[in-house]
This record gives sequence, structure tokens and C-alpha cells, in this order.
Amino acid sequence: MATLFARHSEQFGEGVVQLFPRSALDGVSLERGVIRAKAEVAVGLPAAQIAELSSAEIPSGVAANILDEMGIRVHRIITFFPVGKSYSP
Repeated sequence: MATLFARHSEQFGEGVVQLFPRSALDGVSLERGVIRAKAEVAVGLPAAQIAELSSAEIPSGVAANILDEMGIRVHRIITFFPVGKSYSP
């Protein structure tokens, strides 16, 4: 899921996947996320603070390539078309 969201974010800037040990969230408020079947959780911290907990960060393209080698395809997602730009996959 992280790679999918990172690929989506590429249309707005650099998409990255941040990795961190579960222990980094000790004491942090966690709530059920929207996609329960994927074990998604909502983390009660601002994005910048979550980034500080990260032990590794990889570009979304690298993450997608790793998954591709495992037989899992995560394509680039385009859902936002700024005025004056055309779609190019």
C-alpha cells in the first residue's frame, strides 16, 4: 500500500516509501485506517514527525521495481492533470 500511495504522490513531487520499525510507534496514538483488510492504521502524528521516525527512505520507483521483481505490479498513477499539461504515462 505504501508504494501505491507513493506512486500516486509522484504527480505532486517526489514519491518516497519510508520504512521504520514498529517500535518507533511505541506510545504514539494509532487508530484503524480506512482499509482495514490491508492492516492500514492512522498514526496520530504530523507527516514531518513520522518522517523523523523513518529508518530508511526509498524512491517510489525503486519500491515499485522491487515489487515488480516479486511479480507484483504497481503502476504510476495519474489522477490530477494541471492546466496546460497533458497526460503521459
